[in-house]
Formats: sequence, structure tokens, C-alpha cells
Amino acid sequence: MTDGTFGVTNNAPPLDARLVAAVTDHNFPSVKSIFWRNNALDFSSVGRLLQTLQQKPPNLCMTPTFDAEDHKVLLAISQQNDVVKRAQNPLQIRLLWDVCQIPDFRKMLPENHAEFLLQIYLHLSAPPHYLPEDWIAKQLAQVNRYDGDIDTLSARMADARCWSYIANRASWLKDPQHWQERTRRVEERLSNALHQKLLQRFVDRRSSAILRNKKMGEIGNGTITEDGYVWVEGHQVGQLQAFRFQPENANNLREAQRLHTAATKIVAQYAENIIQQFEFCQDAQIAFTSNGVLTWHGFAVAKLQKGPDILSPIVIMLTNDLPEDRQSDSRLK
Repeated sequence: MTDGTFGVTNNAPPLDARLVAAVTDHNFPSVKSIFWRNNALDFSSVGRLLQTLQQKPPNLCMTPTFDAEDHKVLLAISQQNDVVKRAQNPLQIRLLWDVCQIPDFRKMLPENHAEFLLQIYLHLSAPPHYLPEDWIAKQLAQVNRYDGDIDTLSARMADARCWSYIANRASWLKDPQHWQERTRRVEERLSNALHQKLLQRFVDRRSSAILRNKKMGEIGNGTITEDGYVWVEGHQVGQLQAFRFQPENANNLREAQRLHTAATKIVAQYAENIIQQFEFCQDAQIAFTSNGVLTWHGFAVAKLQKGPDILSPIVIMLTNDLPEDRQSDSRLK
């Protein structure tokens, strides 16, 4: 709605001029076809349900979706003898179709997913028409574990999402609220465990790349972006907040110290540029807080102390991570 400009993130290639023109002119390729599936389903029999699912679209610009996951599951389990015996009325057939629509969050082999849904249908289609609570508890117990690697935790996370979906089908459970809360807790804990594993992998890879040389004497290939983020060996390690480096995603003090050591070597290469930016910055970029702290771009760089008179306060530089020979630079005073 408002004219603006296009930019890219650090180290990203510039946008293609034709792409920019297409966006600004709202010029996009026209949609030549859309996927379609019949929603007027016939539940009088399994055969009629399959026929209506396979109905051709009414318009040539529509593409049929005969290979949908739920359709393939229905084809697989509707041939089972127990299903054939039970799916004899519209109520049971609609239930069968609802079960077939449970998403395969786990991305299992089609036959394995079909076998799992078959068990659910056989439980629901027989009295008391609820999923047995001891069976659900046993299934969740296999998921409710937080050990293992990233792939293992991801697989359990997918299982938890599947059970969360099932728990939200209230008519399938005797106590839906209990199972909704329980599956939500399992999913949250798995999510946290997976997040920690992913974070650890990132930190380990970053540390390996940065600390390849134990003496830290050969670190190069670093940069500082305009907004102060410090990159070393292709990894973002923290932000230079005015003259002070704040490490990012450090698991412990030792990790923070290592990142600090790596980053200060890059900061040293940019020290002259940083000082020049401070020396020639606009007045609006500098401010004073009520307790006498001087900030640059919102980050504290110095504080005022009582001087010989009210117009001559003493300016004390705060701790900074510039090289020692730069910390005494007269331009910073």
C-alpha cells in the first residue's frame, strides 16, 4: 500500500530486477489449473464412497487429486475382512472416513500408517465406541521419552502430534480433556528437548569451526554487520553493542568466553571503523539516561561523574572490547 525500497540481508545476492518489478506492479503468473476433489460424498456404502472420491472434476482447468493420503488409506483398509463386516451403514462408513483422514505426521510407510488407522477404527467401531484408555496410555508411554538424538526426538514429536490430533476428536475418547492435556504436555516437553538438541548441535558446529585452532591465533573470515552482529567462520556469534560484545547462544561460561575470544579478534580488525562511526555520529544517536549514563545507539558506553564544576563533568568510559591500545584513543574521550 505504501511505496518503499527492497533490500537483502548480509551476504545475500541482490534481488533480480524483474522480480522487484513484478512485486511492485502486482504482476504474477496467472493460475492455469487448480486441484479439485469432490466434497459431495456418498456414505451409503464403501463402494459408493470410493466412487464419489474418484469422480472427475466438472471443469477442464481442474486437476483431480486421486492420490490423496486419506484416499489411499481408505483403499487399503476397506478391503480388510473386519472392516467389511463393520462398515455396513452410513454411520460406520463416515467413521471409517474420519479415521482415514488422520494425518500421517510421522511420514511412515503407507502400509504402517494404514495398519495404525485400522487399529483405531476397529476400536471405535465396536462397543463402547471409545479408544481404550490403557491402549492409549501404552502408546503414549513409548512417546513420552526425552532421550536420544535429534532424529529420534523428531520421530517422537511426530507421534505426539498424531496423538494430539486424536485427543481433539472428543467423541473418540471417554475423557477427552484428560488426554488433550496429557498429549499437550508430552508434545511441549518433546519440543523443548528437541530445541535443546538442535541448539547443542548448532553450538557444537559453531565451536568446532571457530575453535579449530586451539590457540585462536588464526581466526579470520569474520565480519560485523551494520547492526553490530558479529560473524566468525560463517557463524553468528553475538552482537557488538556499541563497544561491548554480547555472545549469543552460549550454553555456559566457558562457551561464552570462547566466543568472546573469537569475536574480539574480529572486533580488533574493525576497531578503527567503529571509532570513526562514534566520532562522527549524529547527535540524535547519543543520549543520556536519568542516572548519568551516556548511550550510543541505545547501548551504554560511558557514565558521568562529578567534575570540578557543573559544566565540566568527568566522563568515565565503561568496559569495552576494543583492543587495549584503542581503549585509550583520544577520540573516545
